[in-house]
Amino acid sequence: SGPDTLLHGVTSSGSVGGSINLVPKVAEDTPRITFTETFSGKSHYEHALDLGARFGKNKEWGIRANIDAGHGNTEFRHEKMDYHNIFVNFDYRGEKTKAQFLYGYRYVNQTAPTFSLNLNGHELPPAPSGDANFQLPWSRYRYNNNILTLAVEHAFSKDWQAFFHAGYHDEDWNSCYESYYPMLMDNQGNFQAGIEEVPIAFWRLSFDAGLRGKVKTGALTHNLVFRVDRMSSNGGGQDWDGEDGFGNPYTFYGNIYDHSILQNVTPAPPRLGPWYYSGAKILSGVTVVDRVVTDDEKWTFLAGLRYQKEKAFRNHNGKDYTGSYSTSAVSPNVGVMYTLSPEAKLYANYMEGLGNGYFVPRRYANGGAYLPPQLTKQCEVGVKWDTKKFAGSFSIFSLEQENAYADVAKVYDYHGRQKNRGAQVTVFGELSPKFSLVGGLMYLKATQSGGANDGRELHATPNWNASLMAEYKADSNWTAFGRLTYSGSAYLTPANRAKVPAWYRVDVGVQYEKPLADGKAMRVGLNVFNVLDRRYWCARGNDVVALEGPRSIVLTVGYDF
Repeated sequence: SGPDTLLHGVTSSGSVGGSINLVPKVAEDTPRITFTETFSGKSHYEHALDLGARFGKNKEWGIRANIDAGHGNTEFRHEKMDYHNIFVNFDYRGEKTKAQFLYGYRYVNQTAPTFSLNLNGHELPPAPSGDANFQLPWSRYRYNNNILTLAVEHAFSKDWQAFFHAGYHDEDWNSCYESYYPMLMDNQGNFQAGIEEVPIAFWRLSFDAGLRGKVKTGALTHNLVFRVDRMSSNGGGQDWDGEDGFGNPYTFYGNIYDHSILQNVTPAPPRLGPWYYSGAKILSGVTVVDRVVTDDEKWTFLAGLRYQKEKAFRNHNGKDYTGSYSTSAVSPNVGVMYTLSPEAKLYANYMEGLGNGYFVPRRYANGGAYLPPQLTKQCEVGVKWDTKKFAGSFSIFSLEQENAYADVAKVYDYHGRQKNRGAQVTVFGELSPKFSLVGGLMYLKATQSGGANDGRELHATPNWNASLMAEYKADSNWTAFGRLTYSGSAYLTPANRAKVPAWYRVDVGVQYEKPLADGKAMRVGLNVFNVLDRRYWCARGNDVVALEGPRSIVLTVGYDF
């Protein structure tokens, strides 16, 4: 993940440690028509269709469409989720040129969406039933997304290629009507909440282009990449804090144990304020990378430089932005890998980068302020192994970044730095033809350096995290799995006032697959999440906790036509 920051830089949401690359599905050589029906929650149904085919003399043209629609009640009390999605990917695979064009649309209408609970300085109460919901039944989130991506690659020769990628994304929350920030009032589970209507919208446009190729110099092969990139983002919204028409705010009272907030109360229609622009950004960068491999492939060296610039715009006069802030940095990046054997490799890397600046949300005392991006530093040393049947890794890492949170005066600002140090081990693969395993264990010591909480642990960050899933393939038709997820205890506030206890969850499942003619199949799956129906809180930071959910069942039936 560190080298990925070198190649792609920080995203609009500020991924310091790296980013996740989502690869669109492409049509396969064999035509596909798959229908899947899923039941989950209390009464939620999803209908999904996966279509794909290739055309042309050499099947160079392809189209893949994934369409689904869902409706019904989730596992949380009074929450209803309706949505529909369509993603269509066109691709071309020629002798020298490859291209993809993806369009996606997603619409969601969510009633009584679940919300976190602010402890407001009180003791952490015992967790209520997992399906508890602190929202009124008429609250709602209604939003839609449009996504467009284009990717083109062209090979000039077997050693040199050019690439170009572009993307567009808009998200329109045309209704965000909620009983916001439920706040605990005593140690018996009583809380109060206000109400707000905050429709918002944002949009992003990005592209990158570059060259990659190989150059041979003596006993060394240089894998070179030159890349330029740019991402712009903008957004805004409207505000209404619920009032009764006389300037008095609506206040709802409830209890986390008896669901008493879920009363039949409807406030006056919202009176939305004028549209405001929440700020715009332009993230741009230039990257040069040289990955050097020796002829015997024993040694691999990575050297790179990235120039990254963030330009932020804040004040808007109704026509255009009138003020801007600009920050830039040149970041060195180095790495080395040594092949111990065909199965094992040692590696180490050091990366620097420019983080992501913050526009302070309007709910804070300094709402509207801009916090410029800070320098990040990360290093990692580890070993990876792969025996073709079973693989894994062990690493020791350190990552330093800014430490931002709201103080007691509700001012959101930087308070020194975060120093994250730890170790992790991951394993995955087949232990035997019938038994496979995937899991990981991480120890993380995250501390605050500087500021009022110097030396204290980072809130909402447990020292230990673990996940282990085992899968057993009884025969060609039946497969069963079990998964254990564990999270250690975590502090609730930057001042380390109190802790959320450690928790664990067990999930199990079974799937039956019957092969049919022409390589097609029918599948039936049954998964049970939180099978022990454990009740527990998860720390969200700044004295806020959330429920993870009750025991829930997911039943799927799929058929290839």
